Amino acid sequence: MGLQVGQVLRQAARFAPEAVAVVDLGHPGASRREIRYADLHRIACQMATLLARAGVAPGDRVALVAENSLEVAAAWFGVVYAGAAVVPLHLLSAAPELAQRFEHAGVKVVLHDAARTQLVQDAIARAQLKTQALALHVLDSSAEPDARYPLDTSPSDTALVLYTSGTTGKAKGAAVSHASLMLHTVLLVQHALGLSQASRVLCALPLSHSYGCRLAMLAPFYARACIVIMPRFEARRALAALQEEHVTWLPVVPTMLSAIAQLSAAGEPLSAAAASLRWVLCAGAPLSDETA
Repeated sequence: MGLQVGQVLRQAARFAPEAVAVVDLGHPGASRREIRYADLHRIACQMATLLARAGVAPGDRVALVAENSLEVAAAWFGVVYAGAAVVPLHLLSAAPELAQRFEHAGVKVVLHDAARTQLVQDAIARAQLKTQALALHVLDSSAEPDARYPLDTSPSDTALVLYTSGTTGKAKGAAVSHASLMLHTVLLVQHALGLSQASRVLCALPLSHSYGCRLAMLAPFYARACIVIMPRFEARRALAALQEEHVTWLPVVPTMLSAIAQLSAAGEPLSAAAASLRWVLCAGAPLSDETA
């Protein structure tokens, strides 16, 4: 496997094509969806083809402004398959903040979900760029993928641009290379996390954040495991998902564990939800003594 991060999905589709890659729980009331690695790879190739038709070339920046979903996972890899860099942006950003990031990164295309259509349009109107918006929910899923994709990229090429919170000034974009992402992913899976193809990982962390992207998508895909996607974290739904989807691996931040602990303190039983769990990884901030 080379040092191009697109190889994570490409190799999973090659060696475990029928394994379930994603279970998408959607919002309450939505139908549960699942997709196998071969089909997720095909959709990512379709996405790369559509991005090229929209004018995206290798080295360009493509922003993602969307809640967690199967489509976001496919779009993430579609961007890198096209030789471009993913620019995932915070979902609570206002239009002026998004506009500043579009300009700073030189974003060519913005991929967004239905709920953020107006927000993205307002941000593009403010930005001094000819940026195109593409809605993930209306993209042509029947498009024939171009056989050129995935494109080969250099390990030193930028795969991901992550923006800081901007607490000490304007947010800054940190460019992460293919080699950096791949080496980190390999080290996580082979030396730290204990992930395998039998693992089932709850993906409730935002894929727009480095932690969620690396621990709840890239590492599981490298292990050819299954990720169970929630659009956003809700403690009671997460407990139900742990039990119903037989989740074995749970990456969280302290606020998520605190919300689960509050349900437990209110009498919510946790034993059934935790029956299949083998790993819980908490990061991003200190864990309070009460939650620990």
